[in-house]
Parts: sequence; structure tokens; C-alpha cells
Amino acid sequence: MQDLTIDNKICILIQGPLNYYNEIIKSYEPYKENVIISTNDKSLKALYTLHYKNFIIVNTNLAQYPGRANINNQIKTTYEGIKKAEQIGFDYILKIRSDIFIDDIYLLIELLDKKSIYFPAYHNHEGGYLCDFMMFASTKFMMHFWDIPLTNEDAPPEVILTRKYLEINKTDNLEYIFPLFYTNKINAYWAKYNKFFNNYQNDSSFTYQKKI
Repeated sequence: MQDLTIDNKICILIQGPLNYYNEIIKSYEPYKENVIISTNDKSLKALYTLHYKNFIIVNTNLAQYPGRANINNQIKTTYEGIKKAEQIGFDYILKIRSDIFIDDIYLLIELLDKKSIYFPAYHNHEGGYLCDFMMFASTKFMMHFWDIPLTNEDAPPEVILTRKYLEINKTDNLEYIFPLFYTNKINAYWAKYNKFFNNYQNDSSFTYQKKI
């Protein structure tokens, strides 16, 4: 039988509300020693169930001002989760929204180059930006990247995150996750919108050029 144990230096950081906590359990329970769930959801049923299943949970308070598209809560929960990962001793982090489920997370992690920084894709919208559905990088880089002041700015969250990436990353080590889905037939389902990211393969609004 194939050993599906994930490298103990890699953290899967599940970030966001717990609306799909049963799906989180189903998808990630085999790898829960590698999983941190960072949320500001106060649902007692979800939190109790995840605690009962022995998941590591970081629960933060809501941001006083959520910002456009809830960016301030995204920043808070992600950064606190990264701090927990650093405290535990994880060297790398795959950060995924809590409403996205990948059918072969083990294979995806095996395909990721630890020397690279991954975003899902580059989207040609509102001037262009890096998509933020998920991200992979070293814990050191993630700490630096997500150390973002809470903001009232009206720019889309992806634009703010892309600007931060360009400010701090001076090397050509950007890669994209969506092509790994396409070429390896890994299904990635976005439960909130009932869609599969694999369907974007022929969508010309998504590009995968390394330089931005």
C-alpha cells in the first residue's frame, strides 16, 4: 500500500469560515497532523466537531472593519495561522480557502517545487492580478508576505496582494497551481460557487506566464 504521509515540514493551512466543516474533515482528516485551520468563525458546532477530530484550530476575532471583499479578515486569519505554523516548526505552507477541496492533495503537494512561490493563476481583470484562492511558499516568505496592515483601500484584495508580492519578491521563482491540476487530472472544487477550477483550462482570462 502506498505511503500517503505528507512531509512533516509542510503545513496545509485552511483559512476562512467553517460553513463546510464536514467537507474539511472528509478531505483533510488523513493529513490532520499537517493541518492548521485558521478562522474567525464562532460556530460552536463546527468548532466542537473539529476539536473532537483533533484538528489544530486558530480562532481569531473579526476585524473591526472587514474591508473590501473581507480582505482584513483574510489577512488576520491567514497571518495568525502562519504564526502558528512557524511556532510548530513547519518550513512550508500550502494555504487554501476553507471552501475549496482538492481531490488529491497528496499528489499536489508532491508536485510543488519548494524553491518556488505558487499562486493559482494570473487573471487579466482590473489591470491584472494574482489569484488568491490558494498559495504555496516557505513559511519565512509567507510571514513576510501576509504581514499586511489592515486597510480601508477600495482596491480588490487580489490587487493589494499582487502589489505586496511585487514589493517583496525580486526573483523569478513564481509558478502557478492551475496547470498542475490540468496536466495531472487533479480535481479542485469550489463549494461556495459549485464550480471546478479545472474548467478554467481553456479560459483565456487566466494566464500562466512566470513573470508579471
